[in-house]
Amino acid sequence: MICARLLSRFSLRDLYRSRYIFTGELPERRLHAYRYDLIDERLRERFADAPSYMFVAGEPMSIIYSRAYLRRTPSFAGSIDTELFYGNEVRCFAQANGWSWVQSGLDGYVGYVPSVSLGEPISNNAIVSVALCLCYREADVKSESFCELAMGSRLSVADDFSENGFRRARMGDETAYISERHIISLKGLVSRSSDFVSSAEQFMDAPYLYGGGCYAGIDCSALLQTSMGLHGIACPRDADLQEGRGGEGSLGHSLGHSLGITDSASVDRAMRELRRGDLIFWNRHVGIMLDEEDFVHANAGFMCVSRERLSDARARIMDIEGEIRTIRRLDRIK
Repeated sequence: MICARLLSRFSLRDLYRSRYIFTGELPERRLHAYRYDLIDERLRERFADAPSYMFVAGEPMSIIYSRAYLRRTPSFAGSIDTELFYGNEVRCFAQANGWSWVQSGLDGYVGYVPSVSLGEPISNNAIVSVALCLCYREADVKSESFCELAMGSRLSVADDFSENGFRRARMGDETAYISERHIISLKGLVSRSSDFVSSAEQFMDAPYLYGGGCYAGIDCSALLQTSMGLHGIACPRDADLQEGRGGEGSLGHSLGHSLGITDSASVDRAMRELRRGDLIFWNRHVGIMLDEEDFVHANAGFMCVSRERLSDARARIMDIEGEIRTIRRLDRIK
């Protein structure tokens, strides 16, 4: 529930009829919570001339549904910007008409989720490490499976229970038993193999869905973000931010470098030196190299996550999005 402080702000705000007009250069909409009637308290210096009643600190909450689409507008007809999963942390700034305006703790993305998908903060110590994880009623493979969790879902797993290869987790009022092969400790993220590509390969043939982030439907940038996240590599949500062209929130140079793409000739040269884990960027699209010639990407051309020869994709995409814009190599990926 939203606390009394937040509700009191709503009452005060309703006394004002005129909308605050934002002027000047605005911060990245996807990553900063501000709208005509409310502004994240942390943005007070950015909007120093805004009325004080507009600022709200928000409340920490967690996603309690297995999946929840984060939308640009508070409507099921609104476009999907990204997808949140069980145990993901959010900061909730407002609730009205069954929708909550939140900011994701994973990547700072701002949007609306159904209010019923939110609950009290969950203390998590484990993360789902496979594309799809089943939750059982008992520690027995023959028992009923009552829930499916996506890669990146976070759980509170009992440290003192291990039986028949299962671990026990609390999910609200439910007790779930999950294969210990399908989860890893949150503390173990940074110590995992740096080959994040192996996690991306788990999504092979998953259907393409713009804004989706799991095996039921995923897009190109979520494929990169999810697979990197499982290996302790922070990654923004959208391809332009991942490429480094999106301004605030873009992937920092500390994580890697561009291979120097300036024209088609430089693309030709770079393609002769590709290796596993290199990132290939077109306008609004990203793929991950599997080896020197093939890459994996979630794409609308085949409507799924597919393996494709880069040279073939380059020729096919040329007429749609133009030439490859950036080839990026993460320094920590060996």
